[in-house]
Amino acid sequence: MSRSARHFLDLLDVELEDICADLREMEELMRTRIAASDLTEYVFQENSALLEFEIACISRLRIAIRNHAFEPDADIDAASAEVIQLCAHETRRMQMPFLNSGETTD
Repeated sequence: MSRSARHFLDLLDVELEDICADLREMEELMRTRIAASDLTEYVFQENSALLEFEIACISRLRIAIRNHAFEPDADIDAASAEVIQLCAHETRRMQMPFLNSGETTD
């Protein structure tokens, strides 16, 4: 695999990890809103369940990317195309919405 492809995959992993951290931080912010009575327990539970599901899905996606056998001669374009396919496959498997570039929600 090319150095640029490896660098891309390493950066992607860090970014996905950062997204999980941001989602956890959102959950903590919601806890403070409950304490301030700005948010009901019911809304917190609903939102928290969704955030935890998203974190779990992103974590599974990170594992899938790390465990994927990329082509040894893959350049960054080939690696990114494989990542898109992995994302589509994993999000369908986990029943999460996936919008590929060029698709619309209409």
